[in-house]
Formats: sequence, structure tokens, C-alpha cells
Amino acid sequence: MKKSQGSILYSPTDLIRFMESPFASWMQRLHLEEPKRAVPDERSEDAVLIAKTGDKHEEKFLQTLRDQGREIVSIPKNDFPEALELTAQAISEKREVIYQGALSMDRFEGFTDFIVRGESGGYEIWDTKLARHTKPYHLVQLCCYAEMLTPLNGGLPEIIRVVLGNQQIATYRTADYFNSYLQIKNAFLSQMDAFSIDAEPPIPDPQADHRQWTSHADEWLLSRDHLVQIAGINISQIRKLEAEGIDTVQKLAECELSRIPKMSEEIFTKISAQARIQVAARALPEGSPPPFEILLPSPDKPKSGLALLPPASPGDVFFDIEGYPLENDGLEYLLGATHLIDGKPEFKDWWAHDREQEKLALEGF
Repeated sequence: MKKSQGSILYSPTDLIRFMESPFASWMQRLHLEEPKRAVPDERSEDAVLIAKTGDKHEEKFLQTLRDQGREIVSIPKNDFPEALELTAQAISEKREVIYQGALSMDRFEGFTDFIVRGESGGYEIWDTKLARHTKPYHLVQLCCYAEMLTPLNGGLPEIIRVVLGNQQIATYRTADYFNSYLQIKNAFLSQMDAFSIDAEPPIPDPQADHRQWTSHADEWLLSRDHLVQIAGINISQIRKLEAEGIDTVQKLAECELSRIPKMSEEIFTKISAQARIQVAARALPEGSPPPFEILLPSPDKPKSGLALLPPASPGDVFFDIEGYPLENDGLEYLLGATHLIDGKPEFKDWWAHDREQEKLALEGF
């Protein structure tokens, strides 16, 4: 998002940020309004590496199109108004592939990866992604570009495509996802329209990816000792607890009530135990084994949770695998296993730095 001539312009990336974390979306707006008050975290080394690898993937696909003999028009990105004119001109001239085309619509603008003329003569939005499977936010992003392309295309593009990290091209009908996209866009714009620098941000979900606003989310939750930090709790349960004056993790951990109105005794027992565990963990030195409680299965569901595990056996093997997704098709670079030898645990690992070593590691395991 950015300010332009007294207005705020958004990009499809802003929609993705909102999908992942409304808190991060709100903080990004605060940063736009008051940069010194809201300073984002520095980009992690992983984020920088992913961005560079994404650029290489895009360049590789561009070269693939060239090798296929496709007619390609590259749009310079240094001047957005000029880029808009050049993109519109390329479409009016029915050019086959437009690389880095510029599009705008109402309160949104941005550069596409590829605008490609389809077999019917209409244009499609193509986007390169490192992932090996299409994710929901990919389709939302493409639908936003598709809507921006509509006036130049004479209608909503029928097809959107994702060029995945394994070079496969996934094809989708725009109409199948467009209404979901509109709901997300409208919810995002409602958040932006209601924004006030004096208002409280949305509650950060501990499981969400807040990206460059992660430290701010952590600080917000810790400073309030917010109940949302309790693993497994939901908003409905939080509201019921707050109605009884229990509005922090500490208060729930110390609560002596046996139940809460409109909440089952089983659920209250479970989240209370979880709060006690998390409060106890805070007092332990860093690196200490985490505290835990074993909750027995309910009588009507005796085989649930850990009770589904078979009895311990001397032949048990505890296995983990680590992968590097940025390698083409992924590289499983480390396999690790612990098993018992004469009743004592023994650990073994297998490393792999290329495809052949990966094969040998699996055989070794």
C-alpha cells in the first residue's frame, strides 16, 4: 500500500497480507500513516533467500517462453503511468505475451508476472510461484489481477494459471474463485476504511504468519497476557471467559471455578489445564523440558488422542525428516532416527547435498 495524490492505493500483495494476518494488515497501514510509530521487523535471511529464488524461477520460465518462440513484450517498471500505457498498447496490438504488465483499477494497482493471449484471443493472467501446489492466496492474487485486466480484455479473463516451482502449469477457471476473492477484498477494504491510528488492532492469531510484524504481534499478546495465546482455545471460548472476568492466561491458570456458564465442563477443564502448563513454562529456565499434563480420554471416547497409540515396543523408531523446498522438486537433506539398543536410545542421521546422496540417505534409513 502507498499514498498517491491524497489517496491510498493497494496491491494484490496487500490482500495476501490481510488473508494471512489482519493484524499485520492493520500494522502495515499504521506504518504508512506513522512510520516512526510502527517499524517493521527486518526481513529474515529465509525471506530474502525465498525472494531471490522466486526471481530465478520467474526468469527461468521467461526463458522457457523465449525458447518456445513466443512473442514477448517486456514492460519497464521504472514509471508506472508509462507502464500502464505500454501494457494497454500491447494488449490492443494483440501481442502474445506481456511480461511485467502494469494494471490498475479503482484503489488497486500492480505489476503482473505474465499476461498471455489465450487460444480464444482473450488474455489470461499467469503467475510464477515457488510452491509445488497452488495455495488459496495464489488464486486471490490472480483474481485481483484478473479484475484489473477486465476493462482491457473486454470482460473478466476466463482462465488464470499458476506456474509452480516444478515448472508445471496449474489452470483454473476465474469464475470458480472470483466471488471468494470479492469477499476477501471487501473485508480488507472495510478494515482499511475503518482504520484509525487511535484504535486497537485486530487480535493477532498466534498461529498466523505475521511476517515483518511478528515481533509486534508477540509483544502485543505478551503485554496483555491475552487468552488467545492458549493453545487450542477459540474466540467463542475467550468471550465466555471474559464475561466472567477471566481475561488473561494468568487468571485462567489461577481460576478455582469448576465450570463457566455456556461452556462444557470438559472444555473448561482442558483449556484451564493448558493455561496452567503455559504459565508454569514461563518460570522455567530457557532450554528446560516443557511441563505437561496427561488428560485422560473422555469415557464415551476411550480411544482418542494419545490413547490411539499402540503400547511401547523395543522396536519403536522415532523418525524425522528435513527438506529444502527451494531446490527443484525439493531436496530432503536430513533424515534422523532414534531407536533403542539394549534399552538405551541411539540416534543416527543421514545427510544429503544432492539427489544421489538423497537416494543413499533413504536407503540407509
